[in-house]
Amino acid sequence: MSAKSGDTSLFSAVLQLHQTRTWQAFIYSTTLILTTSTALVLDLRFHWPSERVLLYILPLSIVLLVLVPTLVVILDRANSKYDRDVKPHPYTSGFVSRTLMANPVRTLAQQFVRTTPGTLLWVATVISLADFAMLYAAASREGVLRISDGIGLLSNYGLFSTTLGNAVLPYAAKKYYDSVCSIRTSEAIVKSEPIERSIALLRNMVQLRERYRFLIYLLLTLGGLVWLSNLSAYLIGNPEIRWGHKVFDSVDHPLTFYVSRIHGFYTWLIVLPVVGQVLHCSCGGPLQWLPTKGR
Repeated sequence: MSAKSGDTSLFSAVLQLHQTRTWQAFIYSTTLILTTSTALVLDLRFHWPSERVLLYILPLSIVLLVLVPTLVVILDRANSKYDRDVKPHPYTSGFVSRTLMANPVRTLAQQFVRTTPGTLLWVATVISLADFAMLYAAASREGVLRISDGIGLLSNYGLFSTTLGNAVLPYAAKKYYDSVCSIRTSEAIVKSEPIERSIALLRNMVQLRERYRFLIYLLLTLGGLVWLSNLSAYLIGNPEIRWGHKVFDSVDHPLTFYVSRIHGFYTWLIVLPVVGQVLHCSCGGPLQWLPTKGR
């Protein structure tokens, strides 16, 4: 693809991502997490020799270092095309927007604000259904849908609740956010200017442009610690001893183990941090700045 006026080739866009510090951290940390977990499973579960693990991990690392930024660029180009064809947006320009280049977390927050609750519900439901379908297929293949002396997939009600929550929580958070923003249309409001300023501040807060932007990183850190703690309990510890019974997603069942870790990553590092950020800002947003007789 040749670069035209205002356009950026796919190769150049990928290089730009690799030259941005925030994206460097994202790309390298994603590659490190995936390769390290793969190496641990190959070593601890399948008892591969170190030389064989290294020969497998090195090409995987190279592929991920190219694949992750390439997918980001492709998704951003599709999003930019939608903005040009449907509704121009001030924060998107070119194939790799400045916002996306600067901060992927902020891009996710801005996309959340721009998406309707119905679309969020549809997308989150499709992802949750695909997530559970992969879990069911893996557990069925390894024969751990039910375990006589333990907890199988169909007996893990906690996993059912997180799957359902992942489908519904983004919709509920966006509906609540939209309800707070609709205060400015209330008939009880006489002077709308203070409300408009408060709504604008709330929108900036949710999109990580103003105060509370640190909260999303705190939530991501906490979610990452929970996910890593769960991962270490399976790879280093003994989940049967920890929970007092056999579990369907132990390293003895590698397919279910992998899919379950993906489910946990999506729950703790994508859904819950974003929902927590939106709800916290909405609860502490315009309502506390509404003008009253005493102010």
